[in-house]
Amino acid sequence: MLRKVLLTALILAALKAGTSLAADTKLEGRVFGSWSLNMTEGADSYNKFGLERSYITAKSKIGDYTSAVITFDLKEKNSDTDNGYYVILKYGYLDWQPEFASGYLNIILGLQSVKYVGFADNSVWKRRYILRTVGDLNKFRSSADLGATFNFKLGEKGKWGEAALSIFNGASYSDVVEKNKQKDINLFLALKPLTDDPEWGNSVLAGQFYSGTQNIAFGDSLDGEDYRRKIFSLAGSLVDNDRFDLGVDFNWQTLGQGQGSADISQFAHSFMATLYLKKFFGEKSLLRTLNLFGRFDAFDYDTGTDDDGHNMYIFGMECAPAKNIKASVNYRTIDYQQSGKKNDEYLSLNTDLRF
Repeated sequence: MLRKVLLTALILAALKAGTSLAADTKLEGRVFGSWSLNMTEGADSYNKFGLERSYITAKSKIGDYTSAVITFDLKEKNSDTDNGYYVILKYGYLDWQPEFASGYLNIILGLQSVKYVGFADNSVWKRRYILRTVGDLNKFRSSADLGATFNFKLGEKGKWGEAALSIFNGASYSDVVEKNKQKDINLFLALKPLTDDPEWGNSVLAGQFYSGTQNIAFGDSLDGEDYRRKIFSLAGSLVDNDRFDLGVDFNWQTLGQGQGSADISQFAHSFMATLYLKKFFGEKSLLRTLNLFGRFDAFDYDTGTDDDGHNMYIFGMECAPAKNIKASVNYRTIDYQQSGKKNDEYLSLNTDLRF
């Protein structure tokens, strides 16, 4: 335990030293807090306060065309015998913009965000402090992995969107060990078709195609081609500025099960809607800072098997009094298709603080 505390202290000291030595280095932080009440039958109103996640990010401009980013993630341990928190590296990458294509191309090397997961999180759902997006939540793809990305801006400064080609290990930031020699290819495209429209300009549309191999060890008796992984995704958000937005996040995945076994086909879909109250109340009303939102998820572990999926509903009210502060009261229920399995129900208070 003492070693972990000392390691964390050294990391923070190094970040602070870097800030003083490099004028172009900035520190940022984000904290997700929560209180949740388990309303599931038999849970006896179990409730708890929690620190869901905490992030510390250092961004440093190394040169005119090169920068570096490091993000540490404070996570709660999920173990009955080992309680508390631990620090893990979420991002650690170099971002290089070639001089000949400055503003239109950048190359990212290292432990980095998976483009589509980040898009669905930041541009469609926008409430990771409450819950992860449907694909991330159901483990279609980790939100970060080791690899290289060639990112192309569409229009000046990405005015019309972006396209990206990524090569990944196929692991995740929480389990970075690459267990085979195969690499994964990820194609991503995001468009802003209404960018010049003052009312609908924030509307976006994106898709991805992901092809690779499941991160398992292959001995002499296993063939990587029999354990392929393919993901096809579509997401978008129709935004009427300051009034409402409607979002979708559709994901289909195919997983190879070995020679002689049929592939598993899965889907994870999400529908979202938000009503912003800003336009309905006066400038001095506190109700201007409130949003009403809802989300519906549908997940099927194997489309060839009956009653192995579930649906999830989230309804809530969000308060956003300032740019760096959000809080939400929300109700969530998970409805299982399996006969006789009880629904899960939760009432939660979640907060998101940036600094």
